[in-house]
Amino acid sequence: MNKYKLGVEIGCGDRYSSELYGRWNEFEQIQLIEPNEILYHDISSAPNPEENISVGNFAISDNSAEEQPFYNFGYCSFLSKASSFLKLSCEDSAPDHWFDLQTMVKCKKMGQIDCRDIDYLVLTCQGSEMFVLNNMVSRPKVIRTKYYCHNAKHWEYYNQISTLLAKYGYTPNLLDRSQYSTYFHIEWTK
Repeated sequence: MNKYKLGVEIGCGDRYSSELYGRWNEFEQIQLIEPNEILYHDISSAPNPEENISVGNFAISDNSAEEQPFYNFGYCSFLSKASSFLKLSCEDSAPDHWFDLQTMVKCKKMGQIDCRDIDYLVLTCQGSEMFVLNNMVSRPKVIRTKYYCHNAKHWEYYNQISTLLAKYGYTPNLLDRSQYSTYFHIEWTK
C-alpha cells in the first residue's frame, strides 16, 4: 500500500473524533492540530503505535499573533474572529454573552507549518478554513472538509471555500450528508 507522505488535520478533536489518528498506518507522518486544551490533552496522550504522529496545541489564523481570543465550546470551539458555524447561527450580540467561555490560544499562520509536503489535509476547524486555504503553500492531493449549512450566512461561507478550492483545481466528492442537506462531508481531490 502506498502511504501518503504527510497528513495534517486541523481541529482534530480528541482521539475518538480525529479522522487521521486511527489511520496512522496510511501515512509516513501525521500532524494533528487542536487548540482546545481538553481535547489536545486527550489526543496528545493517546498511544502512538508507529511514533509517526505529532500533536500541536495551537490554532491556525490569518496572522501569527502570540495569542488570540478563543471560544471554548468543546467540539465546537473556535477563534473569536473565525466564521464558525455557531457564530454564524446566532445573533450578532451573542458573543457578548460568551465572555466566560473565552480563553486565549496560541496561533500560527498556515505558512509557518506548511513545508510544501502536505498531501492529505483534513479541515474540521470551525470557521478557520479560509485562514488555512489562503495561506497554504502545499497543494494536497486530498482535502476533506465538513460543513453545517442552516442559514444564508453558512451557505455564503461554504460557497467561498468551494469557489477557492475549485479555483485551485479541486473537484468535490460528497462523502456524507444529512437527510435535509444541512451537513456535508466533502473530499476535494486534484
